[in-house]
Amino acid sequence: CFFTSMVNQSSSAAGVQNTIGVQFSTRAPLSAGSAVRVTGLLGGATPDGPVTLFEGDADLFENATWVRETGALTFFWAPGNGSEPSRSYSFFFLLKNPDTAQDSPAVAIQALDPLATTLPSETDKGLGPSAPLLVNEFR
Repeated sequence: CFFTSMVNQSSSAAGVQNTIGVQFSTRAPLSAGSAVRVTGLLGGATPDGPVTLFEGDADLFENATWVRETGALTFFWAPGNGSEPSRSYSFFFLLKNPDTAQDSPAVAIQALDPLATTLPSETDKGLGPSAPLLVNEFR
């Protein structure tokens, strides 16, 4: 279902608020009201609950929620919106990095459309310190 997908970060410092970037494009259209889930962002210290998406195409989505235990961000296409095949979509959200160092976990993306639910597929990640939730010892 996904033609491209990439997740990256702005900071690899321990214990800081981190800007996570998500970019993806789909091979097939996803309908308005369907969801996309990014999983594997393990170690984030942000508590469960709603998160705000910002910049890029954030206004096309609504009801973004974060689940810490599974490292999952789920967001829904806003009414009247859906994906167009091969068009790139992007946005950012904030997560607090863990207080201790860790390697970047494997991150996956999945479509949750009633007509086209997919299995999670691994995303590309930012390189070096831009790899999502890669945390160094420094603060």
